[in-house]
Amino acid sequence: MHIQFMGHAALRLVGDTESAATLIDPWFSRTGAFFRSWFQFPENHHLLDEALQETHDILISHNHEDHFDPPVLRRALASNEALTLHIARFKTPWFRHRMEHFLGPLGSRLVEHEAFEEFTLASGIRAFFVPEESPGQIDAAIVLRDDNHFFVNMNDARLNTPQLERIAALTSEVDVLALQASGASEYPVNYLYDPEDMQRRKREKRQLKFEHCERVIDIFQPARILFFAGPPMFLDPVLQCHNDLSEASVFPDQKDILSHYDRERPDISERAWFLLPGDHLDDRFLWRDTDMNKERCRPFADKVSYIEACRQRHSEELDFDRGTMPAHEDMLRHFNSMARISSYVASRIGGRITFVIESEEESTSFTVDFDSQQASPGSSEDVLYVLTAPARALQEVLANEATWDDIFLSLRMTFDERSERFVSHFKTLLKYMDRDMMEALEIYEQGFLGNDVEWADFSCGGRTHRVQRFCPHAGVDLLKQGKVNEQDGTITCMAHRFCFDLETGQCVNVAGFRLLRPED
Repeated sequence: MHIQFMGHAALRLVGDTESAATLIDPWFSRTGAFFRSWFQFPENHHLLDEALQETHDILISHNHEDHFDPPVLRRALASNEALTLHIARFKTPWFRHRMEHFLGPLGSRLVEHEAFEEFTLASGIRAFFVPEESPGQIDAAIVLRDDNHFFVNMNDARLNTPQLERIAALTSEVDVLALQASGASEYPVNYLYDPEDMQRRKREKRQLKFEHCERVIDIFQPARILFFAGPPMFLDPVLQCHNDLSEASVFPDQKDILSHYDRERPDISERAWFLLPGDHLDDRFLWRDTDMNKERCRPFADKVSYIEACRQRHSEELDFDRGTMPAHEDMLRHFNSMARISSYVASRIGGRITFVIESEEESTSFTVDFDSQQASPGSSEDVLYVLTAPARALQEVLANEATWDDIFLSLRMTFDERSERFVSHFKTLLKYMDRDMMEALEIYEQGFLGNDVEWADFSCGGRTHRVQRFCPHAGVDLLKQGKVNEQDGTITCMAHRFCFDLETGQCVNVAGFRLLRPED
């Protein structure tokens, strides 16, 4: 198996016969992603023709535009009638329907695969998907192998510990592990925190991401490691502040990540590659042997000037205005649908959220009351969040060309957090706005409240607390991904920030969740 890094999360694989190629998560768009906010760093547009040459299979991990690039997929499908698209079969058909929407008749060549179900590609390489277990998370790791090597591609997937351990047991020895160690969300950079609090939260998020990667690496014990799938570069002057080179940046690049592990975990950095788009995964490009003075390293060694040169080249593609206001009745219909799509999710949100929509010339607001499951024009003081978003982005959501998740990732919006509660169900709802998915999520989450409970002991404040071992939100093992806070007597699930009082089991920042205790 020969693997070539094609930029961001894109990989090209060929078998020993080199008769056919496989692509994973190809993103080559010249106009960026998420409303022209994200651009590939370093650039990879020049590799598109090479990437598609002799490609017979494309594997897509999830729906984000930096992994799912419809124009590239349409071009590939139209130019090769033998090409097949592959995705995981998730708990609901939301992602399949999304792909079919963008691909039209070409979507008939899409194949879904059950979790851990191995299939053989035209290249002779064998593969299987491992989707996240929660129906409310559309993402999947991809495992590939030939007769001699195993390659685990985590991309952005946040698998729970039992899933990771099952993969490790099946692979016996992982030759290559690829995973993302950079930011891929709006938190905390688009929240209205004061500067000191913002810096603290950014550092915390960055550190938690590094610690998560360490846990995955320690489970797989791979021979070689590739940190990829981010960060993007932000070329729009409005967003250029996110090209942060400091150690508080939530968007560390490959050099930043490897420098961190040089200091904290040299056993990790010495196994890692430092790759540029087009490089093959071989030991000529080990980080420990990298000379940053070489021309190939210029995008990282002189990042400021490299990004500025890219901005000049893309100047005509950066145009983004806030657009015109959608029709009032269309917006009200949309927000009412949001409030009513799931009584279960509405009860978990349990409060009001105000949306402020801004066009170039005006702004308007709507408040969604999840207690009454009604939306109304105007703002409200008693709210969990005030979310401000551009009218142009909402136009695309109403036309089913984008999701609210795309707006979040664009960083072209803000959250004014009016409550200390972490409202996770709100973001899940906005990501997908799908009734079937919300029903599946309810069944999944209620399944953690059954009688078959495994207990774990946690020490805090000189006492031992016995609570259920697996987080009731997504089944994450708290023995491995739980962080106890001695000061306030809580344990936080580091996968999704759910925080529980060890004395009562009650979730202190998300409505409707608690850790069971033997006496309950």
